[in-house]
Order: sequence, then structure tokens, then C-alpha cells
Amino acid sequence: MNTSEARALRQKLKNFKHNEEKRKANRRLTAYGQTWNNDNTRRAKDIAEQARELSDRREVEEVCCANIMAEAKKVFYKNGDNKNPWSSKIANTMFWM
Repeated sequence: MNTSEARALRQKLKNFKHNEEKRKANRRLTAYGQTWNNDNTRRAKDIAEQARELSDRREVEEVCCANIMAEAKKVFYKNGDNKNPWSSKIANTMFWM
């Protein structure tokens, strides 16, 4: 949806993902060094570095999915511990939608 609330949530996820990717990239930089050589050519990556990048991408995706689910649960389960998305007034009532 294109509401201000939806845009804010998308931006929040985008920032979260960016921060996770940056954290992983900094870890790889420490482990493998700069991406570019001194002569402005791209450094060849070995198999271990390529595997780490792939693993990092998957981990970022998993963390982002978990973050999205946590945010969705906050909205869906807004009525507290009974895990009922409906009003607490009908928490112990059977009803059909």
C-alpha cells in the first residue's frame, strides 16, 4: 500500500537491511581486504570469499524476514498476550467472519 505508514515501514526495513549488509561487508573487508587493487583493478576473489558473500546474503535475507515477521506480529497481536488480533472484548467469544 502507498500510505505514509507503509512507506515508513518499507524505509525502516530498507535501513535495517542496509545496516546488516554493511556490517557483513565490513567483516569481509577485515577478513579478505579491499575489493580494488592499487592500480584500480578489481581484486580476484577466492572460493572462500565467494562462499562467505553468498552465506552473508542468505543470512541478511533470513534476518530481514525475521525482522519483518516481528514487526508484523506487533501490529497483528496488538491486543496483548492472548495472541488475539481482535479486540479483547471478543477474546472469549466465538464468531464468524
